[in-house]
Amino acid sequence: MTKVFVLITLFLGICLGSQYTPIPKIPDGLIIGDNPNLVIEAYYDIFCPGSRESYNIFKTVIESLQKDSFTFIIHQFPLPYHKNAFSASAGYKYIWKTISSEAAYKFEGLMLNNLEQFTDLATLNLKQSEVNQKIIDLVKTQLPQYQINYDELLNSMKPGTPENIETRYSWKYGTSRSVSGTPTIFVNGVLFDKGEELSAQQWIQYIQNRKQQN
Repeated sequence: MTKVFVLITLFLGICLGSQYTPIPKIPDGLIIGDNPNLVIEAYYDIFCPGSRESYNIFKTVIESLQKDSFTFIIHQFPLPYHKNAFSASAGYKYIWKTISSEAAYKFEGLMLNNLEQFTDLATLNLKQSEVNQKIIDLVKTQLPQYQINYDELLNSMKPGTPENIETRYSWKYGTSRSVSGTPTIFVNGVLFDKGEELSAQQWIQYIQNRKQQN
């Protein structure tokens, strides 16, 4: 019995030990702004209606305040029940790496504000490759100014690519911080309870108050 117990313990230790959160090559998350004293992080699913609302709220906040008012970090957290979110998030990673953070930010907004085209129901009779092509077609018409390589973008959304792996790492990072849904908001590393319920004006007021305190 003792030997069996030891074997089971060793097996569990091996299994649990392998479930670590990989350390990415660069810190996870797209960064906007440069105030190190007030860092707001948002976990978004690129095809989540709640994430769309939060993205657009913070877009208003960012456009309304000075760059040094706060730092905003967007993390990708594709939910397993939004089957098209994972490949779109991988595409986001590609644009971020090869074009710019601004282009990735615009891509995120484009996906969120057109998510009805990519819901599970809307794409029920499409292959994943056809869904990915729909994403490419939308990017071609809406983001031509960034001169994205569309063939490479399409390839980045396939299984096994570096962007696919990086998206897995982002998801694991979110789960390591107990993120289970989107949007989820952190302020200075602490979960901000019901942060997704604040309006743009409420966030602006909160940020201005915090800046005065510093």
